[in-house]
Amino acid sequence: MNATESPKNRTPKLTPDAIHFRWMIRSDLPRVMHLENCAFANPWREDEMLKFLASRNGIGMVAELAGVVRAYWLYELRNISYEIHNIAVEHTFRRMGLGRAIIERTKGKLSESNRKALVTYVADFNLPAQLFFKACGFRATAISRQHWEESDADAYRFFYRHRPETRPETKAAKS
Repeated sequence: MNATESPKNRTPKLTPDAIHFRWMIRSDLPRVMHLENCAFANPWREDEMLKFLASRNGIGMVAELAGVVRAYWLYELRNISYEIHNIAVEHTFRRMGLGRAIIERTKGKLSESNRKALVTYVADFNLPAQLFFKACGFRATAISRQHWEESDADAYRFFYRHRPETRPETKAAKS
C-alpha cells in the first residue's frame, strides 16, 4: 500500500494511486455488509441494500486497497444532484484520506453528469460524520425531524454545490 506519513499526527495518508474505485458487484456484498455492520449502530439489512442497488437510480461503489475492499458508498441519482445514502470505511483505514477520496471522486462525477450538487443526511448525534462532511466542503442547510423510520433521530441535511470552473473572458471574445 502506498502511504505517506503525515508529520502533524503520524497517521499515514493514502496516496491517490493506492486507491482503486469500482462499481460494487454482488460478490462484494459479504464484505460490504461486514463494513456496514461494523460502522453503524443501525446498519442496513442485506435485503435493504439489495433493494436499493436494484432500484433504477441506486448506485454502489467500492474502494479497494491492494485488492481488498476497504470502503464503500451508496448514492442515488436525482434530477440535479446525487444523494449520498451511506459511506463506510473500515475502522483501521479511517483518518487516512479514504473517505475524502470517496467524496472527491463523487464530486468529480457531478460535472460529468451535469448534476450540480451532493446531498446527504447525517444523524444529529453523529458529530464525527458532521465534521467530516464539513471538512469536505458541505454545509448543513436544514434539519429533518425524525428523518428515518426506524429511529426517532433527527438529521442534518448537508449540501455541497458544485461550482464548475469558468474560463476568464478574453479580450478577443469581447470584441
